[in-house]
Amino acid sequence: MIKSLIFGTTIVVISDTTEITIVADSKIHDHNKTKIEPLCKVYQFGDIIFCHAGIMNGNNFSIAQIVKETFTSSSGTLEKILELIQDITKETVLPVFQKIFMEDRKNFDLHLKNKPIIQMAFSFWYKSNPHFFLMIFEPVLNGGTVEINVHRDSVSEPSDFYLGHFDNINEYIQRNPSYKKDRDTIAIAKELIGLEIKAMPDKVGEPLTVVKISGNGIEWVEAGAC
Repeated sequence: MIKSLIFGTTIVVISDTTEITIVADSKIHDHNKTKIEPLCKVYQFGDIIFCHAGIMNGNNFSIAQIVKETFTSSSGTLEKILELIQDITKETVLPVFQKIFMEDRKNFDLHLKNKPIIQMAFSFWYKSNPHFFLMIFEPVLNGGTVEINVHRDSVSEPSDFYLGHFDNINEYIQRNPSYKKDRDTIAIAKELIGLEIKAMPDKVGEPLTVVKISGNGIEWVEAGAC
């Protein structure tokens, strides 16, 4: 069952007082080591950019499609739409995780349990500041029953964060605390993703998608696989 899940890897988000820069790889993988065509991980809904890592697709679902259909069919505030996305995602993937737990406990414990297995970020510019909503879905066991914890965060100031695999990025930043000084943000983000590509070429790879968000709007600098 776990072999039907498709995973996406690394996304870098860097922001300051003037703009948000998002760079995503497009490589995806499964546990069959199947050769799979690159996949878009970045989407635009009005003035909001959605990107995601972790589980992308399964036999009967697509995380991006859940988000797209919710945005296009729902009205109300952004907070209300995000609540719907959270609820629909949980309802969709919980039976999948429960089935894996029952049929393949070893892989459930190894690859899913207590892992940030679905990661979403919604980025936009509002009132001269960058804004982000983050949602992390994590399968857990509660008395032998599979449940999904959702960790949510809202940030309305310049922040840098990473989705998916970013151990090598963290190590580099710790060794080079001034890595951003006087440098172009796209070059920085590409360099950081390059660290993960070099370390895990079977899981992280080009083409890269590059998007900028500012008070002037959204600019798709490089479409990548989108």
